[in-house]
Amino acid sequence: YEMLGANILRPQFETDFGDLVWVLLWPSQSARDAGWAQWNANENSDWQNETKDFLQSSSEHMYAFNVKSGSQADGFELEVGEGFIPNFYFCNLLEGKSQNDFDTFVSTYEADFAAEEDSIEYGFAILEAKFPLDNDAVWLDYFGSEEDMEVGSANWTGSESEAAWNDLVACETRQFAGTVIRR
Repeated sequence: YEMLGANILRPQFETDFGDLVWVLLWPSQSARDAGWAQWNANENSDWQNETKDFLQSSSEHMYAFNVKSGSQADGFELEVGEGFIPNFYFCNLLEGKSQNDFDTFVSTYEADFAAEEDSIEYGFAILEAKFPLDNDAVWLDYFGSEEDMEVGSANWTGSESEAAWNDLVACETRQFAGTVIRR
C-alpha cells in the first residue's frame, strides 16, 4: 500500500468507544481508496478470521481526517515500535471569534514554532474532519515522551500563545498513548 504509516492509540480516558484506535496514515485520498479496495478484495476476510476472538471493529467507527497544516521539530521522526503521546483537542470558537481568528492564531503559532530552537520532540497538526463533527477545529499535539510533554507544557503555561489560545477557543482534550506500528 502507498501508506505513510500506522499507529495504535490507547485512550487515557474513560470511554465506551473501545480499547484502541488503529490509525492509518495515507498520503492522499486516492491512495487511501486504492489501499482499502486492495484490502477488502484480498485480505479483509483472512484478517477477520484471524482476529475474531480478540478484536472487534466496525466501519461505523471509522473517522477520516485531512491534515490542513502543522509541523514538527527538526529530527523528530517516530520509528516503528516507539511510543509517543498524542493529545487531541476538539475545540469550539468562543463567542465573537471567527475562523479567520483561528487561522491567524495558527499562522502566528507556525511562525513562532519555525523560529524556535527545537528542544523537545514535539509536533502539531490542524485536522479537518471528513465527517460531520460538532467542533469548529481539531488540534493535535504529539510528543516523543512524557518528559517532552512536561517540558512543552511548562513552556506553554503562561505564554502569550496560551493567553491568545484561551481567548479564542474552548476545547475538550483527549489524551492517548501511541505506538508506531508501521512506517
